[in-house]
Amino acid sequence: MKDSTVRINSVLAFIQNCNLLSANERTSAHQLATNFIAAHYPPANAGQQAYDNFSKAMSLGFHLASDPNSLRQVKRATYLLDRAILDAEPAAQGNFGTLTIGQIPDGLARIKFENYLRKAANQREKATGATNAAQAAMQVLFNQPLTFLQTNKLIVNGSSMRDLTQGDQNVLPFYFGYDASRDRYKFDIAASPGFFAVNVDSITAQNWTAVPNSYAPGGDFSQIDAIELTSQFMVTTQFTGCAFCMKTNGAHVYCAHVAPKRDAAAVTANAPVLTGTQVAQRIANHNGVNGDFANAAGGNPLSIYGAGSSNNVAVPGYPNGLGGGGSYMTIIGVLRAPGYEIYSQITQNDAITSAQQIF
Repeated sequence: MKDSTVRINSVLAFIQNCNLLSANERTSAHQLATNFIAAHYPPANAGQQAYDNFSKAMSLGFHLASDPNSLRQVKRATYLLDRAILDAEPAAQGNFGTLTIGQIPDGLARIKFENYLRKAANQREKATGATNAAQAAMQVLFNQPLTFLQTNKLIVNGSSMRDLTQGDQNVLPFYFGYDASRDRYKFDIAASPGFFAVNVDSITAQNWTAVPNSYAPGGDFSQIDAIELTSQFMVTTQFTGCAFCMKTNGAHVYCAHVAPKRDAAAVTANAPVLTGTQVAQRIANHNGVNGDFANAAGGNPLSIYGAGSSNNVAVPGYPNGLGGGGSYMTIIGVLRAPGYEIYSQITQNDAITSAQQIF
């Protein structure tokens, strides 16, 4: 049987010396774990029941010295980092602190450990004010967007600002980092300790009735105002029934975010009340006219990803009923050769249920 102190020390050493992430990230994650152990399970407490119970919680039972299962330390380190993040961010209660060794299947152990290392590094830098870990996480999102989104929750606290001085573009300053209180990464218009500043294409939401001629008798959706993509990342506000529209025109990519809400003038004019699904369907074709962008007409047809409905998109629309709490849909765009890739991530009850490329 492994001594309790030996087990804790070996896990700390494994976090510091593993070959994942950068040395700076490992050092930050190791410091977070070390701070946690020093505060709650210092070596001076060896032999006390709480100390031994914590160490034994990382045990995977008896095994032969020749046991080839190299994932034992990976799982132990994940468990320890889980507790260290919770200790550093008490608001994360319910998102952290419930993981057990037995809940980590062999097939997911390494990616789970890598994710926890990255989260722990980000959480540590929240205290120091450094942004290296956030920048490194953002680079992984850029290099491997689908892989990142499949196992890391992402949300966008978007902006309503449309900078008309930029013409068709709308490049705004955002901040990217990890929010342990909800166990998710975030693009935010507000700065936070440990978050990395980055300029992004911000796609503002527009009410469907703001589209010229959209609710007039015989109207259509051929005059949607779109934003041209030019930055490394594209972000937009969260989806609660809105339709996301995309198209290429020549070498350029344009996007728009259309909400099922009515503006005040449309309410006065008795414009119909539409569901998110109906908005997406009308944009696709209303009164025999296909939807299009006023500032990027022609070219390829419009691709629409809406609530319960999609058009010219290889995947179905996202589920109805999302919005608020732990259920939402996030869209993120990434500029990668030979062009833009746009992804959707669906989170329901604080768990990722879908991550896929939609454009």
